[in-house]
Amino acid sequence: MSHALPVKSPLRYSAGLLVVDATIRGPLGRRDIGLVLDTGASSTTIVTELASSIGYNAADAYAHVTVSSALGQENGFGVRVNELTACGVTTFNFALNVFPLRAGVDGLLGMNFLRHFNFEIRLAEMCILLELISPELEILG
Repeated sequence: MSHALPVKSPLRYSAGLLVVDATIRGPLGRRDIGLVLDTGASSTTIVTELASSIGYNAADAYAHVTVSSALGQENGFGVRVNELTACGVTTFNFALNVFPLRAGVDGLLGMNFLRHFNFEIRLAEMCILLELISPELEILG
């Protein structure tokens, strides 16, 4: 698996947050989504309703996860999705968390994805540049 990097991918603002376009695939199909770019999140997360719509629920979990936020503790679960494409990069068997998040957000693109890249956010151009630095990430160009 190789990829012509660096990759330049568009960003957009939504409710004051930076969002990247993504596609996620599970046993029940594929969905186009928007993920909030979140360098403070250790893991990529999607909302419960989205996970259900592509065929994942708590019975598919490899782990049950609890996080603390300003709103208190939230319980969720971890799954490996068939495919996640974000910022123009496709990954397979990708681990992410499933939690209820605030309305209007499909999920968060966290550091378990971003740590595989040198990345640069260019606000004037509204894009993110990615350069692969981690060969263990299974990607498709």
